[in-house]
Amino acid sequence: MKKMFFILLACISVNMGFSQDMKKGQQHQKSKTPEEKAQRLADRLEKQLTLSPDQKTKIYGFALTRFQKTKEIREKYKDQPDKSKMKEELNLVRGTYIKEVANVLTPEQIAKWNEIRKGNKGGKGGKGGKGGKGKGKKDKDDSGNQGNQENNTGDEEDEND
Repeated sequence: MKKMFFILLACISVNMGFSQDMKKGQQHQKSKTPEEKAQRLADRLEKQLTLSPDQKTKIYGFALTRFQKTKEIREKYKDQPDKSKMKEELNLVRGTYIKEVANVLTPEQIAKWNEIRKGNKGGKGGKGGKGGKGKGKKDKDDSGNQGNQENNTGDEEDEND
C-alpha cells in the first residue's frame, strides 16, 4: 500500500513540475518585442520566399510598424470588455501590412506566400480546441508564432501581445 502511495505521489509531482515548465515557456513567448517579432518574421519569409536583401529590409519595416501598432491597440483596449473595436483596428493594420508586403513581392513570391498563408488558416487549436489543423480559433502571434513555425507568414494577429 505504501508503494502505491509513493508511486502516486511521484506521478503527481512530475505532472505538476511539467505543468509549471509549460507556463514558463508561454510567458517567455509573450515577452518578445516588436523588433524581435519583425526580425523573426523577416528571416522566416526570406527563407520561404527567397527574398532579396532589399525585400527583406522593407518587409522588416512593414512588420515592425505592424507589431508596434498592434501592441498600442491591444494596450488601448486591454481593460475594455467589448473587443470588437480592437478587432476592427487590428484588421485594418493587418490589411495594410498585407498590401505593403504584396507590393514588394514578385508575382511568383505572392503566389507562394498566398499558398503558405492559406495553409495557416487551420491554426493550432487555441481557444476551444485541443490542437491540430482546423480546430478552434487561432492563437496568433504577430511574429508569426503559431501552428507550424516553418509555414508561418506573420499574417496572423497576436492574441498575447
